[in-house]
Amino acid sequence: MNSNSEEIVLKSKSNFVSSFYFLSKEKREALNTVYAYCRLTDDIVDEGSLAKGEKEAAKTLEEWKEKTFFAFKGKSDHPVLQELFKVVEKYKIPEDYFLELIEGVGLDLQKKSFLNFEELYPYCYKVASIVGLICLEIFSYKNKKSKDYAIHLGVAFQLTNILRDIRSDAKQNRVYIPEVELKNFGLERKDILSLSSGCNLFKEEKLENFKAMIEFQCDRAQSYYERAKENLTEEDRSRLVAAEVMRSIYYAIFIKIKKNPFRILDARVTLSKIEYFWRLLVGWMHARL
Repeated sequence: MNSNSEEIVLKSKSNFVSSFYFLSKEKREALNTVYAYCRLTDDIVDEGSLAKGEKEAAKTLEEWKEKTFFAFKGKSDHPVLQELFKVVEKYKIPEDYFLELIEGVGLDLQKKSFLNFEELYPYCYKVASIVGLICLEIFSYKNKKSKDYAIHLGVAFQLTNILRDIRSDAKQNRVYIPEVELKNFGLERKDILSLSSGCNLFKEEKLENFKAMIEFQCDRAQSYYERAKENLTEEDRSRLVAAEVMRSIYYAIFIKIKKNPFRILDARVTLSKIEYFWRLLVGWMHARL
């Protein structure tokens, strides 16, 4: 019989989940629980704000934060929080990580844009790097450099998501490209929001500006992928096989965007089944061989 967390994982069909298959049953179940918790937290903001409005979503998220706090004291009747309590206890995961994650997710209800990268970085850290640090405890890492690996990889993943989801985010009136950087390339927030209509409304003269701006964003993301790789130690390489599989998949998506920035104007960039399974294999080989 599947646990409550496993049911959520099975329904998600996320790329993230595929990396769990390379782990032991014990660690896989622990990561299922962490993923389920993250999924439920995201849904409070993404689905909740659409269904009931942002004010109600913020209230629900605050209640979820309180429930999480009490769950860590062994006081919860929520099935996923009960499972999470056991995982946190077993792997000695800092409870503050989960509270930071909630704060990061909550920023989507508070901010619709970011002035500069100095504002964007803390968001990336809280919604992505923190998840990596949580998983790191389950991976039972040994070398302290692996924390830097997780932090940099999380930022790289989130920067990739920001590029890949630029249109769907615009539909929710969200623009994650820093305003200062848009301005530097002759663009405005309204130009990005225009993508929500499902067609490219850029004037011809702005297309090259858009391409140059995306290339600039790709250069930054590339630097974080490289920083992560630099902090992958031989001591922990095999322990981080799931993370390396995810790096392989995400990096392949990122490269597609980097090679042709206009892809993100037409549709969400994905991998074919052949590409996907090849990247799974490449990630596994990089970690194990």
